[in-house]
Amino acid sequence: MDGILIVDKEQNWTSHDVVAKLRGILGIKKIGHTGTLDPMATGVLPICIGKATKLCEYLTNADKVYRCTIKFGKATTTQDAWGEVQKISLKRPDLKMFRNVLMNFKGEQKQVPPMYSAIKIKGQKLYQLAQQGKIIERPSRNITFYDFKILSFTQDVAEFECHCSKGTYMRTLCHDIGEIIGSYAYMSDLKRISSGPFYIQNAITISEFSKLDIEFMKKYFLPMDFAINDLFKLELKEEDYHRIIHGVKIYTPSLNCEDQKLIRLYYLNKFIGIGIFENKFLRIKKLLI
Repeated sequence: MDGILIVDKEQNWTSHDVVAKLRGILGIKKIGHTGTLDPMATGVLPICIGKATKLCEYLTNADKVYRCTIKFGKATTTQDAWGEVQKISLKRPDLKMFRNVLMNFKGEQKQVPPMYSAIKIKGQKLYQLAQQGKIIERPSRNITFYDFKILSFTQDVAEFECHCSKGTYMRTLCHDIGEIIGSYAYMSDLKRISSGPFYIQNAITISEFSKLDIEFMKKYFLPMDFAINDLFKLELKEEDYHRIIHGVKIYTPSLNCEDQKLIRLYYLNKFIGIGIFENKFLRIKKLLI
């Protein structure tokens, strides 16, 4: 059983909880997720099953789209609704102010990750240090906000969509917006509605998935190569196929590719893995047969 399942993660589940539950449902150990979602967040979590776990590293770099709810007037320790209230303000933005502040985040940014996160610094997870009352300096990370769309607004709460790069903390964005406005703010709800080519419309919750029989479960599986269909595709000849699956490099000067380019490899129209083009030679990088 190999493929990719788009899970609509439910609230209060960690990404590891989803993997553990699926292992029990499917009776398969080789299952991996492609990037964490906070327990509070819901939405798209692509899960690689069987041989598809070898592709996890190629799925984590995808852009994300979130639907986020921000509440004004309070700052919390975790920058979301789960934390303790740290600061309170009676100041509230109007729609024009909120729009201007939000849109000013568009483009490349440097974001300092929150203390309550799973990022490791010197071998220690930040949230474990935060739980001990420790706050340490965190290096900023390069992220990009591609677009925003305001869905609703009142002086106390607003909902918006955000298209951003991987590694973006939406609760930190909400916190930073509140700091700029002067009203303080925290993230009260978050739903990931897409991750790369995976969309919420095609996702299923674990609760729903667990009620299906095995044949209906398989209908939700996407083929392994679905997530990398932006890579160049190459159909191998029989001789080249037998050589490359045994680790032999193939001389391919006719391939019009730049060096280090990744290539989807097929034989008899069946996806067999990912190759890499180096100095006019093609070699296997990930074998999936």
